[in-house]
Amino acid sequence: MSQSQGSQPSSSGTPSISGLRLQDTSSDPPTPSKHASDIHVSDGDADDDEKVHYDQYGRIIIVHEGDGFIPSNITTRIITKATKKLYDGPYATWSKFPFSLKEQIFNQFKCVWEHRYSAEVAANFLLKARKRLSHSFSKARKLNQKLDWLLQNLWEDLQRQWLTAKFLEKSEKGKKARASEKGGSLHTGDAISLGTIKRRMIRNC
Repeated sequence: MSQSQGSQPSSSGTPSISGLRLQDTSSDPPTPSKHASDIHVSDGDADDDEKVHYDQYGRIIIVHEGDGFIPSNITTRIITKATKKLYDGPYATWSKFPFSLKEQIFNQFKCVWEHRYSAEVAANFLLKARKRLSHSFSKARKLNQKLDWLLQNLWEDLQRQWLTAKFLEKSEKGKKARASEKGGSLHTGDAISLGTIKRRMIRNC
């Protein structure tokens, strides 16, 4: 996979996700944030049916597709690992995250893409981060089991929030809305994007 000739690549080195827009960056490697060196993702995190391409600085080259990215699994792992590592307060939902924390997490997204798709990349990043957090917390609530990356005091605070009438009402409304959108089915496909599922179906036909 290569950048289109004449197209300026962007990266998450100096992000601004407000308004789902990203600041321009040069093709030089971004200055790492104070957390950047701790996030490592290997080719083993990629789906079996997808290839991972890197630029000359070792950054993953991505393309937005639907509500996800190509490559899919490895980018999801980066977002999930960064969220787990930087989670520092009892935020029950992604919308409760302070903007500064969302920006720190986005700083870990060491990928490159064509500049013209920066808005789509930012939107997909935010959507995927929200879905992965929701999935993790939903599973923890159902099993009543603390996630291994959560500090005990944060886990206890989250449990109290999950039992409030306000949260239960909001959760029920969300569940009904998702069921309505999917014709009564609550299957989410976990971390697999619709684009990945479509490619697998075509290959298996």
